[in-house]
Amino acid sequence: MIYVFIQTGANIGALFGELFVAVFFILGLVALLTGPIATEAAPAGLISSAIGLFDIASLRWYLRVSPAEFWLSIVAMLGVMTVGVLHGVLIAVALTLLRLIALASRPRDAVLGEVDEQSGLYGQIGEDGSTPIPGLLMFRFESAIVFFNADHFKERVRAVLSQANPKPRWFLFSAECTPGLDITGVETLEELRAELEEQGIVFAIAKPRGRFESMLKGTGVAEKIGPERIFPTIRAGVAAFRRDEEGRL
Repeated sequence: MIYVFIQTGANIGALFGELFVAVFFILGLVALLTGPIATEAAPAGLISSAIGLFDIASLRWYLRVSPAEFWLSIVAMLGVMTVGVLHGVLIAVALTLLRLIALASRPRDAVLGEVDEQSGLYGQIGEDGSTPIPGLLMFRFESAIVFFNADHFKERVRAVLSQANPKPRWFLFSAECTPGLDITGVETLEELRAELEEQGIVFAIAKPRGRFESMLKGTGVAEKIGPERIFPTIRAGVAAFRRDEEGRL
């Protein structure tokens, strides 16, 4: 599960901060209302102090910035009040894990274009003046490719290829935002490589690193793609595409 947290960029510290604030608030309030101190010393003032420990301002900020995290903190509080501290926290954590998996299963992606040939800058088409390079489709997937999102990755690649006009001669996958692969992810890349090869489209990868790169090499998929089709940068991949195009003339 820690792996899922890393890939989705979830703010785990903030989440558990919310959970523990809710827990301590409820415990303190219950102690004040049920303990002997409640009948002997200014319960209203003590309860007010306990409420002061509850960070209302932060919850309002969560509601404005990330409503999902706000509601998770509310669920944690209600769970503690209704089924107990441990079970309430476990319910909130389970819901958080499900949300993170759902986010990771449908990550963002982008078709990339060239901002400026001389500078070697590339960005999402339509942003920062990026324009497509005829014959080359560059694609970015903003997550590791693992068992629960591999089918989505494959569907997105097929979709952007089908929408490309004219049909691209190269497909360059930018792996800079894809830090890892599992076995399913490797099999998916190999399936796409073979599929594109049958269509006469070159499959290439730019900026592989870390676990992504080690899995490609360890499973033999890097060899099938070919070292001449794996590039350290997007710019190097684009340059290779242009050399290939010049050779076709």
